[in-house]
Amino acid sequence: FSLAQREMSHGAHGAASTHTPSAVGEGKVMTVMPDKSQIVVDHKEIPGVMGAMTMGYTVTPPSLLTPLKAGDTIRFTLDTQTQTIINIEKLQE
Repeated sequence: FSLAQREMSHGAHGAASTHTPSAVGEGKVMTVMPDKSQIVVDHKEIPGVMGAMTMGYTVTPPSLLTPLKAGDTIRFTLDTQTQTIINIEKLQE
């Protein structure tokens, strides 16, 4: 059992909830891949969800990627069930 598997099975208990479980993180855009609807972010710790790391995420809707480029600082909302970024706000440098 990896930590991720344990968190997934633990997270399934909240499935009866009517809202999407989400968390907010901040980090720096490393790569934008609009053709794959993905972004790579070097982010700070997301308390209760994951430690600081550089990780790729699928972004829904993909149009959120349009204004972004490598080096941008962002605040993002992560759907913790699907590990998908569902909102992105570009922060001032």
